Amino acid sequence: MHRSQHPAGRDPAHRRGQHGDPVTIPPQAPLSGLAAALVVGALAGWYPALRAARMSPVEALRTL
Repeated sequence: MHRSQHPAGRDPAHRRGQHGDPVTIPPQAPLSGLAAALVVGALAGWYPALRAARMSPVEALRTL
């Protein structure tokens, strides 16, 4: 559908914010989100692995 054919008269992919301003996403936002996810994921995997490495194998199997 061509832009002029849309019922609202503008491209439906063009979004406007609450006050009519175009919504923009800062370029660093996706990178910051990815960095935060990587840090949380690394800590969530590292901490239990560190605890398991300090246990004896017999003790680790007893906790199952």
